[in-house]
Amino acid sequence: MQAALEGADEAELRGLLLGSYLAGTPAAEILDDLIAPAFRAIGDRWAHGAVAIYQERRAVEMCTRELHQLRVFLPTPPPDAPQAIGGTLVGDPYSLPTTMLEIALGEAGWQAQSYGCGLPAATLVAALRKERPRLFWLSVSAFESQQQFLADYATLYAAAQELGAALLVGGRMLTGELRERIQYSAYGDNLRHAVAFVRALHPPARNKLGEGEGQR
Repeated sequence: MQAALEGADEAELRGLLLGSYLAGTPAAEILDDLIAPAFRAIGDRWAHGAVAIYQERRAVEMCTRELHQLRVFLPTPPPDAPQAIGGTLVGDPYSLPTTMLEIALGEAGWQAQSYGCGLPAATLVAALRKERPRLFWLSVSAFESQQQFLADYATLYAAAQELGAALLVGGRMLTGELRERIQYSAYGDNLRHAVAFVRALHPPARNKLGEGEGQR
């Protein structure tokens, strides 16, 4: 996976992603076990000068295209599926984490939609008020200042509380120290944690045999 991303081998990347999924591996596991480690390795190599900036950005764009292709293969959530929306705040340009979460929650049976990156808190509050989702997620991979982040986050949390939306957070910038200063419904170190939380929040429908619908 790392070699395909660094070398811009999109056919190989597509084969790894779709091949794993069609072989029965859940999307959340593919993203946790293949995509996330590959980009961590690329980030480390970029920090040590072994990977150029253009290679990292190219890998992100290529991966984003293929993740959208992967999403086509996910089962369509039922019309009454709970809604989840999310994204990142101003100062956080990292698109992959929120895109990956959109896919993981979609696979878990939610109507999930990422609103993208670098969004002002005010517009996210407007989205909460308009859409009234059951869940709002916030990916935090970067911010311009901790003080501004805390102020924006407090605005989001207050709106989520008022509207009865669960607030799921994650991201490399949410250190233990910072998490002690904020409130949230759930924190996830990875996509498996996020999926476990949403399944507890809204258990999958059961069929007559007692099995979750849509399970492999």
